[in-house]
Amino acid sequence: MHAHNVRREAEKILTDARAAAEQIARDSHARTEEARRNAEKIVSDARSQAETVAEDAQATADHLNLQARQRYDDVVGSLGAKREALQQQIEALEQFDREYRARLTNFMQGQLRALWVDQPQVQGELDEAGAEKAGPRHGAAEADEAVPAQRHSEEDAVESEEDERTKR
Repeated sequence: MHAHNVRREAEKILTDARAAAEQIARDSHARTEEARRNAEKIVSDARSQAETVAEDAQATADHLNLQARQRYDDVVGSLGAKREALQQQIEALEQFDREYRARLTNFMQGQLRALWVDQPQVQGELDEAGAEKAGPRHGAAEADEAVPAQRHSEEDAVESEEDERTKR
């Protein structure tokens, strides 16, 4: 009997041990499944966050790219406008230069004509040898045909009046 009791007790311990082992295996399997689910959730959340970060980064990069392009277009556009304005200023200055030179030429010619009228006897002041060496005046074939001092025409008087008005 004692052996029988020992055997029963051993079987009971063995059954309890098997039950405990099965329970430990089930608990272990449950914990493993829970850890796997947690790991999958963490990986899924990490992927989701990574996608969100990547999308935000792409949106920011696109926005910065757009801003850079707009700034470039603005700068290049303003340079084009500045270039056009400078070109117009250059053209205006060239026009002013032409007009100024024409007015100055007319003024100087008028002054020379006035000097010529005031001093018509230039040839008479030269000695006879100097007059012969000088030759005839412009437009004359011979020295005797030389035109006396030029006189102001009505056209010269009108130009002088216009010059006076522009000076004021």
